[in-house]
Amino acid sequence: MPKAGFKVTLTRGDDAFPLLYDRPRRAVREKADLFISIHHNATGVSGNPREARHCVTYASNDAGLALAKAVQRQVAQAVAPVKDNGAQLKSLAVCRNPAVPSCLVEVDFINLPEGEDASMDPIRRRNVSRAIVMGILDWLAE
Repeated sequence: MPKAGFKVTLTRGDDAFPLLYDRPRRAVREKADLFISIHHNATGVSGNPREARHCVTYASNDAGLALAKAVQRQVAQAVAPVKDNGAQLKSLAVCRNPAVPSCLVEVDFINLPEGEDASMDPIRRRNVSRAIVMGILDWLAE
């Protein structure tokens, strides 16, 4: 895949944990065109990750939902056969910023051995990264 020309800024590059609301604020401060938060889900102690395993992309408003739908279409293909739960509205701190279209991508379940293995696989990571880029390009074209 050729470079898409995006300037990417990470909110964290190590195990540091920036405050939740500081992440989207940084997007505003840096005049970002969009904000995507990438996560790996986990069930609670009583949950069964085999039953819960899915990918989903959340947004908190209509602008973010359009971005979430475009990204989710591509990510779901990249992580198949993981169940596709689509793009959904959900009030999450990193997505509530009305100034910057934002979404949160839940790629897989880290507390499921095959989900953890897949999440650590460099080929799958590359495929998910490419899928997110393709989703952004689709969103920009809409």
